[in-house]
Amino acid sequence: MSVYPEHGGPPVLYQPGTINTVVIQQPGVGERPLRDWNSGVCACFDDCKICLCGTFCGTCLLMRNAKRLKENCCIPCYVPYAFTAMRVKLRTQENIIGSIDGDCCMEMCCFPCANCQMARELKYIKKARKQAHHSHH
Repeated sequence: MSVYPEHGGPPVLYQPGTINTVVIQQPGVGERPLRDWNSGVCACFDDCKICLCGTFCGTCLLMRNAKRLKENCCIPCYVPYAFTAMRVKLRTQENIIGSIDGDCCMEMCCFPCANCQMARELKYIKKARKQAHHSHH
């Protein structure tokens, strides 16, 4: 079977009268504005239970954060820089201002406080979604 039309001319690459549209960005993607974290890195007194858990059992809190991010709860135990990866995931999903190098610095310099900040953010998101769900019903 020949790729050329029966009249022997070159193949037709475009249907006459059609317009090709290239989608560079999917509609609806990236329309939410960037926002700040709901609490600061050093806002431990915003939630004393999270602060105590992060201070005395940081790994447990990190595992709970992983589970809330719908990741394997043991990921912090076997993935290098799991905290940075989780923080980047949370920021990306929730349009939170920040950068990968900033997240990495948080892991290296302020891990306990940044871990608590992430837990507070996840708790806030869960509560906000629950309220939004109830207001629609």
